[in-house]
Order: sequence, then structure tokens, then C-alpha cells
Amino acid sequence: MPVERNGIPPNLLTNPARRGKSRQAFLMPVEQNSLPPNLLTNPARRGKSRRAFLMPVEQNSLPPNLLTNPARRGKSRRAFLMPVERNGIPPNLPKGTIRLIIPHMTKFTRREFLKLSTLSLVSFFVPPGLTSEIVPVDSRDDLMQSPPAALGRITSWRQSVRRNPTPTAELQAYRKYNDVIHLYSAVEGEAPWPSNPIWYRTKDGFVHSGYVQPVEDQPQSEVIKSIPEPGFWGEISVPIAEARRQPENEYVSRHLYYGTVYRAVEAIADASGDWWYRLREGLAHSANLYVKSETLRRLSPRDLAPISPGRRDKWIQVDRNKQTLTCFEGRREVYHTSVATGMLTTETITPRGSYRVIIKRHTRHMVGGEGTPAEYNLPGIAFPVYFTGSGIAIHGTYWHNDFGRPKSHGCINVRNQDAKWIFRWVEPVTPYDTYSQDVEPGAGTRVEVV
Repeated sequence: MPVERNGIPPNLLTNPARRGKSRQAFLMPVEQNSLPPNLLTNPARRGKSRRAFLMPVEQNSLPPNLLTNPARRGKSRRAFLMPVERNGIPPNLPKGTIRLIIPHMTKFTRREFLKLSTLSLVSFFVPPGLTSEIVPVDSRDDLMQSPPAALGRITSWRQSVRRNPTPTAELQAYRKYNDVIHLYSAVEGEAPWPSNPIWYRTKDGFVHSGYVQPVEDQPQSEVIKSIPEPGFWGEISVPIAEARRQPENEYVSRHLYYGTVYRAVEAIADASGDWWYRLREGLAHSANLYVKSETLRRLSPRDLAPISPGRRDKWIQVDRNKQTLTCFEGRREVYHTSVATGMLTTETITPRGSYRVIIKRHTRHMVGGEGTPAEYNLPGIAFPVYFTGSGIAIHGTYWHNDFGRPKSHGCINVRNQDAKWIFRWVEPVTPYDTYSQDVEPGAGTRVEVV
């Protein structure tokens, strides 16, 4: 029975001759000579057990990003992959072992077989130093979650990398500000503070997510060589873009970060033929910087099109206790996300009350706290939506990833993708060409801070 449909090579079959004769699940290679070189049965165990298993030979690429929860053993019969280390090495397993767990069952349905075959093929790519076996058990441990992005940028001056996802685990390494690291998975571990238990698994170990900005490296092939007035909106599409006063300058004036938003107003080519965009809005104190065109993703009018425009029953609830933001249309919830509101001091706390959106901007360079330890200088903040005369806004965030606890100077910090959605949804609609829109009194979406 070939299983090509889901991308599994047609050289792994269940053994029809043994259907119904055993409760042990197994896979049988069909053509020994055509079997991929990284999948062999283990000759040392032939004849010693009725439990079939696979042993990868060429182990080179799968990141060690799948973990299981030993506490859940015996609670489910689903097949799963089990990694080695979460809070230590599982009992009776050598360091570096990944198990492919198979449930006891009398026979497979076609769907069950396809699912199992897919799991077995994952073992082709186990990284160096790991071994793999298939063992039948009556359990399923939870898999680690996929990371929010392939890469992460360190946003604090120094971040510890730990052996396990706990702040007291053995230190493996340090990562410094603006280091870009690979993220293999996200796991719930021991929180350094109650609101955020999420850690990312990296090459060297686990790093807490609070000061790791999830980023992608997506250079753009599109070049807008002729830019009509007033320009187009774009967001940085690489972890760090280098901005210069002129394309030929060797000196980097600023680093611009993934997800930040600017308006490109001109495109020029340098002597080597590389194209650069001149940026304007989003850079209040250093306008007219240039970045390579490959680092800026164009946001078209369609990308920023309004969501359910014209509804008068839209309103937002910001819950300071739960650190959440919820968008409603009437009584129907249409969007929900975690946030970071103002720190709990007299100067920074986000005030409770009922407000209306008063200003909408595509981007903003925010500066404050000059001459104090809390000084900040943040260009390209994505899609701020202001609702108080003192300047409190809902806006994108790239200097931390620690949502779920008070952390800001009063604003509502959300992820960049959340800020974009909220900006498109709140009333009134902001024209694409408009940088900053003042809203008529009473016409903006209601914001309730509770």
C-alpha cells in the first residue's frame, strides 16, 4: 500500500501478512535497495523483540525542538515524537535519544497508518548525536509548540542561555544585544516571573522569550524604482536593517528593526547597481536615511485595507488585571491578544476610564525620559492609535516580547501584527496616503480601560 499522497516515499508499508496477528505496531521496508540511506532496521535487535523500530543512520538536520511531558504518560493513545531533555534525561534513555512512540492497537486504519508513517519519516533528520527508536506505549506527551518565527533578536544587553527552561538551570552561554539566533521551538517552562513561562529552544539551550523579538529574514526582490508622491509604506523585513545618510556611506547611522514601519519616498541606485530607499516618516530626528531596498517590504493599500469599516458598534476593552486587549463589534468578540500596559507607578500607570480614539498614525518615532535611566528613542513604531490627550496609544512593540504584565511608560504595547490589525479595524478609516489623522470628537472607536 503506497502512501505517496501525503509525501511519504512509497517504500514503507505495513505488513499485510501480519494484520490482526499482533498488537504491536510496526513498519516494514519494501525495497531494501531503494530505502533512503538514513533509515535502517537495527540488526542487533533482529529476532530479540516483536516490537518494530527504525534507526536513523544519517542524522543531520532536525532541530532538537520536540519535547514531551512525562507527567502525561498513560493519558492518551496517540502516536507522538518524544525528545530527550526538558527537565533532564528521561529514565532509561541515553542522552540524546528521541523516541518515536507508537500506541498499542490491533490494526491500523489508513488514516492512522499515514499519520504514523509521517512521524517515522521525521526520524530521517535527527541531528548529530541523537538516536531514534520506535517503542509501543499507551501514552502521548504534548509536543512543544512551533516558535513564532524562525529567528529571534536579543533585545536586552545580555540574555542567559540555560540547559533547561528554568532560570536556575545550568548556564550554557550568554547572548548579547542584537544577536540573531535560530529558534527551534517554544516550550512552557518555569517562569522567571509569573506572567510569562515561555522559553525558546536554541542551538545552545533555552532562552527566555521576554527579551527575544521573533523575527524573520525575508529579503525583498521587488524594487519600486519610481515612487510617486507621497511615497509608499513599508516594514523592515530582515532582523536588522542598516540605515545610512547616503548609500555610499560606510558609517551606519541607525539600526532599524524587523516589523518597524516607515514611508519610502525615493529610490536610487548606488555605483554597484544596488537599490536604496530614502525613508521619511518614522524617523523624526534622523529623517531621510537610506536602507537597501531588499530590507523593506512594501505595504500596499490592500495590505492596510480597513476591516469591517463603518460599524458604529465597535469598541475595545483593555483589561489591566488580565493584561489583555479585546475588540468587540456589539457583544461579539472579534479580536483578542495579550498586552503590556503601563508600569504600576504614578507616572507610568495606564489610567482606567472610558476614551475615544483621537489620532491614528501609520508610524511614529517615540522619544522620552531624556537624561534618565528610563530614556527611550524608538523609531518606526508600528501603527499607533492614540486615545488620550497625554499621548497614550495602542502600538506595535519590538524592544521586548514580554506581554502579559505591566511594562510600558503608559501605552498599550502589543505585537506588531496586532497593532496593524487594530489600526485597520478601528474607526475612522485612515487613508493610505495619510501619515497622521486627527479624529473628530466622538467619531473614534471607544476604548474602555478597566
